[in-house]
Amino acid sequence: MARLIQVCGDPTVDWLRVHNEDVVVRGGVYFWQKQKETSRVRLSSKPGGAAMVLDLLQEMIDDEAKVEGTILEDELLSRPKDYRITTSWTMWKEFVNPGFGRNAYRLGEWQEFEPGYWDYSLGRLFGTPDLLVIWDSGLGFRSTSEGWPEILKTTGGTQPGHIIIKLGQYNDGQNNPLLNRITELGLNDRTTIISSLSDLRSCAVKVGVSLSWERMLEEVVAAVLSPNCPFVDENGLIKYKQVVIPVSMSGAIIVGREENTLIFDRSGQEGDFSARFPGQMIGDNCCIVAALAASWAQEQEEVDWAEAALLGVELARLLHIIGYKVVEADGYKYLEFPYAAIAKVYRGLKKGEMPLEHFLYQGQIGDLGVFRDKNHLAVHHPGNWTILESNLLNEQEEESLGRHRHSVKAVNEIARDIVVRGPQAALLNIPVETIGAWCSADRQEIEGVRGVNNAMWDYLQLKNPQTPLSVAVFGPPGAGKSFVIKEIARGLGINEEAQLTFNLSQFESPAELRTAFHLISDLNLKGRMPLVFWDEFDTPCEGQPLGWLRYFLAPMQDGEFTHQGITHPLGGGIHVFAGATRHSYEEFRSGNDQEDRAAKKPDFISRLRAYINIRSINGSPNTVEDRLYMVRRAFILRHYLETNAPQIKHNEHLEIEPGVLDAFLLVTKYKHGTRSMENLLKMSSLADKRKYELSSLPPDHIIEMNVNLKEFKDLTRLGHREMLKIGILGHTKLDPQQIEELRKAVERAIDFIEQEFPDHYLTVLSPLADGAERMVAQEFMRRDTHLIPVLPVPLEEYLNDFGSTDDFRLDPPGAELRREFRYWLSECAIDLIEMPMTPTRRAAYVQAGCFIAEHSDVILAVWDGEHSGEGTITAQILTGAENLYKPICHIWAANFKPELPSTLAEEKSGMIRYRRFPSQTPNIWTEL
Repeated sequence: MARLIQVCGDPTVDWLRVHNEDVVVRGGVYFWQKQKETSRVRLSSKPGGAAMVLDLLQEMIDDEAKVEGTILEDELLSRPKDYRITTSWTMWKEFVNPGFGRNAYRLGEWQEFEPGYWDYSLGRLFGTPDLLVIWDSGLGFRSTSEGWPEILKTTGGTQPGHIIIKLGQYNDGQNNPLLNRITELGLNDRTTIISSLSDLRSCAVKVGVSLSWERMLEEVVAAVLSPNCPFVDENGLIKYKQVVIPVSMSGAIIVGREENTLIFDRSGQEGDFSARFPGQMIGDNCCIVAALAASWAQEQEEVDWAEAALLGVELARLLHIIGYKVVEADGYKYLEFPYAAIAKVYRGLKKGEMPLEHFLYQGQIGDLGVFRDKNHLAVHHPGNWTILESNLLNEQEEESLGRHRHSVKAVNEIARDIVVRGPQAALLNIPVETIGAWCSADRQEIEGVRGVNNAMWDYLQLKNPQTPLSVAVFGPPGAGKSFVIKEIARGLGINEEAQLTFNLSQFESPAELRTAFHLISDLNLKGRMPLVFWDEFDTPCEGQPLGWLRYFLAPMQDGEFTHQGITHPLGGGIHVFAGATRHSYEEFRSGNDQEDRAAKKPDFISRLRAYINIRSINGSPNTVEDRLYMVRRAFILRHYLETNAPQIKHNEHLEIEPGVLDAFLLVTKYKHGTRSMENLLKMSSLADKRKYELSSLPPDHIIEMNVNLKEFKDLTRLGHREMLKIGILGHTKLDPQQIEELRKAVERAIDFIEQEFPDHYLTVLSPLADGAERMVAQEFMRRDTHLIPVLPVPLEEYLNDFGSTDDFRLDPPGAELRREFRYWLSECAIDLIEMPMTPTRRAAYVQAGCFIAEHSDVILAVWDGEHSGEGTITAQILTGAENLYKPICHIWAANFKPELPSTLAEEKSGMIRYRRFPSQTPNIWTEL
């Protein structure tokens, strides 16, 4: 027996006027021009609200279910001023569809709304539906119980399998009798609510202008869970199975009990899709409701609500592109909702295919991603998570080593894919923001760039502004600060002739600012909106830190400057302040001492309207903690390759040897940021090359100028091997008579690790303290292993742990240890990590050891196994490594004390125990 779907709620009639471009309007009594009636599209009407959903569902659902509801009489659709039903009046016009061969009719202007008095009782539905669809627009259905379907009037009978409610106009603070009745009947658990973003925003909640999809998810979830909206109970928990909030035609957010789901436009945010195709649309939410209902009719208990909502958004996007259909009847043309086309595409998408006549639209409507927030990051960690990081690093279910190794490999593979195939092809379920040639998947960067772009766009809409807009951009040298601003300016249409750049580090005195201000004023007098880039604004002026700030206060606030005692108008403009000594806004803002106040830093900050933090292509603060630096690097590398070697690009695919690609992506540090990467590419021999080969790399001395030469060349030969980080811990005092035996044990341990992880290159993390740590590091270095020292305290202070001077005459052992340590840093280290300050020296060593345990893939400890006395630091760190499920290699060694005899040194020294290595049962120690 076919399932039954009932559709009820608020119906309307939408009247569609058409603005015909070819009509000539003349003055006087006879203002029309005679022409053939069939040459223009005339006034028409269509069912709206619940009646529109009914018509669309009947077209979409074949044999899966029977659909019934109120059908509007022809009389209602032919009488424009019928008081029995609510009517709307809209003006439509034919819009150009950029990139497609056909235009589309879309809504150009909302004109009028006339309330009606619908008799809901005449269309009351009887029987027990499997699915009940309610369109509640706030026009009367919710409070007219006599018009509710029978299933909501009876108590204790058969219940519907599911209820879908399109809810609107609920910000009046009044109770909704319809929702109350659903709660009384115990149907909340099987009820899905759909509400528009505009209705949600009309409540006392904050859902701001879209800056990133992560922020949009956070704010929508918080709004839905707000007591100001009718979706939560007295405990603040969501009452219904889920609440679906479409985000324009750019996506949708599903707030559920178990998880929240984000459906997002991978290439834009709220409003970006519709901005590509001007005009508005009636029926986009109807498409989403119909897709949810049709999917339930086909799948019921197995329905994937996220997939159903995704289909609905795709249908809404298709509707917007193709617009309303022009039909002809009785010699007249009029507009009609494209029911058949939407239904046909829905059935095709369910089968994983697109009808041929709509295939050209696939790339536009299907450019959507899905993020399932199973851990409720949007609720518990607002502002501190990203879709990129969650997808690549946090979604594995294996134990710590498996999760970490898998995530590192995923980051490396994604970075390679971004360079070779491009961000859009590589990052399928990750939002990518693009402005001109700038491209990023980093949430913080996207929000900053969006914020500045929006502020600049709003400013450009002002007529003849007299004061400037001031924004700031921060980042380390070579991060690409000026590049981002230029791409924003290009996207906003700011002419290059109106762009000025001044580097304040090259100014010798404040008097030189006057010349710059006059140049800006001259541009304003010529009617050009100036874009002024003040580079290195936070450098000292005449020896005073932040000394330049005071000279910008009056220009920023009042649009004026003073020269020789005379005040001159500066006028409007966009002033961009780029930091040099502070690499982030937070770093610039922090501190409020006497020096900051004397420099007028608080006053300067108060005049900024937006800022951007541009992150370096190097790891920040280091490559160990910043696991996504390689993704940022891949974006820049792809851009530079396309710019400097376009001939190696074939069908969006870049031809580059794997070894060359790995060297560019995996090298620890570019000495001068993006400039170093660009220098390497520009100095490569790529002229007339169809592929970037190893032989195309610059000479060694050029490579050495920009990166660590040895590491870079090593990476070209590794062949896609991944990094395996080995953490070294051990006693600072070893028995001299056991050193040789311990070295042999270390060699055996390294051989074992290399056998267990054959497709990896090794990198050592260690404080390089005297004793075991340096002995083990020496053995690793003989095998061309990379080194990252992890210092418990700042470098100069740490050197004093080995001795007080480099002078051999005063302290031969200490001077030798200090010089050896400096050699490790200058010749072997590819990165350096300094731990934050701690109250005590012991706490500093524990912190460094715990950092190594957390960020290493394997721990190698040269230790006596004692959990008391001086060995407690090592024991504490290894206990932490055990709790993180790290593979541990333990080499027995005495904590040497010459004054005490040690039987351990004789009996166990050099013995090795292994735990949790790939070839072992995870929780078993194996002794060799």
